[in-house]
Amino acid sequence: MIFWKLVIFFRLDRSRYFHSLRTANISKVLAKNYGLSQKKCYKAALLHDIAKNYSDSKLLELVSKYNISLSDFELNTLAVVHSKVGRAVLEYKFGVKYFDILQAVEFHSLGSKNMNDIAKVVFIADYIEEGRDFITDDFRKDVLAEKDVNRAVIMVYDKTFDYLRKKGLKLASVSVEAYDFFKGVIDEKK
Repeated sequence: MIFWKLVIFFRLDRSRYFHSLRTANISKVLAKNYGLSQKKCYKAALLHDIAKNYSDSKLLELVSKYNISLSDFELNTLAVVHSKVGRAVLEYKFGVKYFDILQAVEFHSLGSKNMNDIAKVVFIADYIEEGRDFITDDFRKDVLAEKDVNRAVIMVYDKTFDYLRKKGLKLASVSVEAYDFFKGVIDEKK
């Protein structure tokens, strides 16, 4: 893991580096809650923002180089494209072959109905890590206390959608689709 900590140390600015460490640490707590591999969740969370500090032009260069498909939403919101580029960088530049980790990096920004459980953990951890001052400690505790990973994903989507709606911002269709999917999974369990 020291290698990956050095990789992100030299690729990310100081605040993003510490965000990645906090996200990785809280992902271990979530992984334990859900009976998942703490090591895989930690590694995926540590690497989730590997391409976050790339400029828009660098992101678009790598989108072209790696033939990454982007939605209209992503083309108009380049801040979320680092997740798909990050996956490609890990896979093609660093030779990462673990599908669970690659998927977690790819889906951490917008989520997806296709998220595996490790991807769900990173999606949640990225939102609730302790450096995020836009959420309350009570909300963080509620998410950490939730024993169903799908319910925790819904909790994060609810908060995210509320924030975006208040700001008058558009919701990504992939996020709405994922929300509806996981809501359906929860409803089926009732």
